[in-house]
Amino acid sequence: MRRIALLSTAGIISFAGSLLASGDESAPLNDMKHSNSGHQAGNSNSLAMAALPPIYTALLQQQPQQQQFDSAAYSMSNQLHGIAKPSNAVDLPSLVPGIISEMHAIEGKFVKKGDRLVTLDDRVPQARLKAATIEAQLTGALQRAEVELKLAENRLTRIQQVMRQGAGANFELIEAEGARDQAVAAVAQQKDVLKAAEANRELAEAQLNQYTITAPFDGLVTEIHVKSGAVDPSMVIVSMANLAILEVELHVPSHLFGRIGRGDKLALQASAPVSGVVQSTVVSVSPIINSASNTFRCLLNIDNSRGQLPAGFTVTLPENSGNGNNGRISLAP
Repeated sequence: MRRIALLSTAGIISFAGSLLASGDESAPLNDMKHSNSGHQAGNSNSLAMAALPPIYTALLQQQPQQQQFDSAAYSMSNQLHGIAKPSNAVDLPSLVPGIISEMHAIEGKFVKKGDRLVTLDDRVPQARLKAATIEAQLTGALQRAEVELKLAENRLTRIQQVMRQGAGANFELIEAEGARDQAVAAVAQQKDVLKAAEANRELAEAQLNQYTITAPFDGLVTEIHVKSGAVDPSMVIVSMANLAILEVELHVPSHLFGRIGRGDKLALQASAPVSGVVQSTVVSVSPIINSASNTFRCLLNIDNSRGQLPAGFTVTLPENSGNGNNGRISLAP
């Protein structure tokens, strides 16, 4: 027993390995003598393993097994994968809390940039804007200050003429100049008041605009999340997307850097429900290689102006693809 305990791990593995390799059913143990000599080598090995003491069996099971070739994984590794997404998609919330008064959007309908989608109850901001507009148009005080300035300038001119003729007192000239300066300051003050009133009017107008949700770009209304009731800025009300152009982002192995250029035409294999080949155009190639993944980013566009393709299907670009224009690139490594 002590000799067995002192056997090295290498010796045990060597002994057990030679046992399994020999396929001799009668060699190590008497229990193996009753085995069927017609069994295949694999069965002999299994029986030999069963006959070994537990310590030998555990050591053998820890040895690395030979890896089998996975053709499917190899095929997947030789393809570049991406998802065809809308070139522009957005979830639109309300910018202010309020109550929906009118839903202009229709799910599935195409809208233009600036079209109204949702209107909240805006009676209060409407009244605020009206008051600010009236205040900004109150020019009476400015007109009065301008008249007083004109009178003060005329009086100063007359006194200056009298002074040139050797008549009049010096204090009269000083008073006239002071009155003229005060009138100038009054005009400037009224102009500042009107500027502030105009700024308040613009602020009221901007606040009113927050009560209407408009389309930020041309696109399709994909979903209406809330059709009525109270809303707040944390709630998405309408979602829309631009499906005229679909974007595909690929992370390409670094060894292909320089073989893909902006403007190249690449054929992509699309999954269901498209289940076919779609043409794409390279619009961007990142000059930065990600050191963690050893890839660089490419952005491709798929023309969908006719609206025949949905968004969200997957695409693959086999590494043996080439440029459809001039063969400048070859993705084969």
